Amino acid sequence: MALQRYVGLLRGINVGGKALLAMSDLRAAFESLGVSDVRTYINSGNVVFRHKAVDLRKLEIRAEKAIPIPAKVVIKSFAEYESIVRAIPPDWTDDSVTRVYVMFLRHGVDSKDILAKIDVNPEVEQLHYTPGALLWAADRSGLTRSRVAKLPKSIGQEMTARNLNTTRKLYDLLKS
Repeated sequence: MALQRYVGLLRGINVGGKALLAMSDLRAAFESLGVSDVRTYINSGNVVFRHKAVDLRKLEIRAEKAIPIPAKVVIKSFAEYESIVRAIPPDWTDDSVTRVYVMFLRHGVDSKDILAKIDVNPEVEQLHYTPGALLWAADRSGLTRSRVAKLPKSIGQEMTARNLNTTRKLYDLLKS
């Protein structure tokens, strides 16, 4: 059986000196699940790996139990991740004017209906849904007026965000 490519994204680790997790420990946790070709990227809980085709929800639960600290995990297949990356508007750039984030959704909140639960300030930000993620672009000078940045806790705890550069780099790692 051919191995599939996946990305695991941890929520809330190594942020502000809390929930510290060495990437070597993250690699070891994933290797204990029987996955292969495990690679991490930067110190914020990004892991790319190969595994047989499985139920990703079950794999997320197994990964959360294997990681030595409490952390929520979002796992996307290569196909899911590629679809998310391709949905990013081509004119969106993370630069000195605009901040762009991809908010990867856990499967329990992954629905277009999520947009109705999030207040957006159209003067300073745009928010789009694509299966598996919310795509958010905000004017850096207007971030204090952002409404998306103040997500309801029920949503914020069920997703993990990556900036545009990290999102694209992980896509490159998945392709290699």
